[in-house]
Amino acid sequence: MLLRAGFLVGILATVATAALSHTDSEQLDGRALLQATPRTGAQRLALHEYLQSKPMLDVWFETQVDGLPVEVSVPADQRQELARFLASQGIEHRVAISDLHGFVNNQTLHASTRAIEADDEPLNWKNYFPLEKIYEWMDELEKKNPDTVRVRSIGKSYEGRETRALVINPDSGLPVVMVEAGIHAREWIAHAAATYFIDRILGSDKNDIVRRFEWHVFPCVNPDGYVYTWKNNRSWRKTRSPQWLIFKGVDPNRNWPYHWKDEGTNTVVYSEHYAGPAAASEPETRNLMAYVDALAPRMRLYLALHAYGQMLMYPWSYTKATTKRDTEMDEIAKKAVEAIKKKSGTEYLHGSIANTIYTATGSTIDYVYSKCVPYAYVFEMRPKFSSADTGEDAGNHGTQGFILPEEQIEDTAAEVWAGTLVLVQAALGSPSGNNPRTCDL
Repeated sequence: MLLRAGFLVGILATVATAALSHTDSEQLDGRALLQATPRTGAQRLALHEYLQSKPMLDVWFETQVDGLPVEVSVPADQRQELARFLASQGIEHRVAISDLHGFVNNQTLHASTRAIEADDEPLNWKNYFPLEKIYEWMDELEKKNPDTVRVRSIGKSYEGRETRALVINPDSGLPVVMVEAGIHAREWIAHAAATYFIDRILGSDKNDIVRRFEWHVFPCVNPDGYVYTWKNNRSWRKTRSPQWLIFKGVDPNRNWPYHWKDEGTNTVVYSEHYAGPAAASEPETRNLMAYVDALAPRMRLYLALHAYGQMLMYPWSYTKATTKRDTEMDEIAKKAVEAIKKKSGTEYLHGSIANTIYTATGSTIDYVYSKCVPYAYVFEMRPKFSSADTGEDAGNHGTQGFILPEEQIEDTAAEVWAGTLVLVQAALGSPSGNNPRTCDL
């Protein structure tokens, strides 16, 4: 009986600690951004397994490329333990941001001030904008372009916000390109890049290649999370649905039913990668999934915009095994990253998701590809990784993780658009919905 009581006390203590840590995580008090650089495959695997076992460590960036850093947001009470582990493995590490709370708060205040100052201006790519401003801009575009633009709501989030798509060439019967952005709330450059895409498409000549498609662009598929990043916690990643005790949110890019909750998905409710209590448990997932299912027969290209790491990737995400079209998709990705480099000099890696960053199951991109959409790609945009507090440039456009400066918004969106045009060109030559390809994955 005493053993049982002791066991129960131990569990309750663990839960209480996690709850307190979760609160601290939301406020970022005492957290630092640590940068660890494995040089060998063995070091990288050891670090990956360690991070998987520590759900309160928030992994900002991870890749399977030796020599590139892994970036982790670390609570103060776990910093020494992580440092000891890294030292035991001989893994180089340093602090990229010593006061994450102060840094993020300052940047969020700056972005909010800039957005307020720009409130009377048209939406642009010199500032980040909150959800309501993006939706107002979409409505204005529909009014200005009644023959070519429709704004569609595909359903509501847990907190009752609409998830909206801007459709160009609606109900045209043309092959479809779908763009998804903002599934992870803190990746603000994704929302901004999606609006830039809309502007480029509408500003194109009527004979341009992009006009030969019906576009469905979602600037924000996780509206609750995005609003929360503006009002409460800039580093929030997940949805906002209640889960257990004080814990909220599911990673909406781990919540899709294709290979849900296989390897690479955390089952701990307070993990940033928590896959949810069931596949498609989130209304945001269900709404987008129904929309994808309806369009899949006509869809030629699905594009997901994320940050960060400067990578262009394709399925699979759930396994390191390659698709039967891996060579073709990699050749197209190579051409796209070459177009990016030609545009801005920015270097992007390319490859399948599981072989480039990590294995992740229940993802949007795998689900879409499983529906026989010929081309499905993910952009991880700037920065490549973070700079250190010392000001040392840690790589191509190195800044502080998800907090990409406003000065880089337009250049980032423009270079990714240049790469997207290569993908669109490839999609133009793919089978249409009226002549579907054999679904040989």
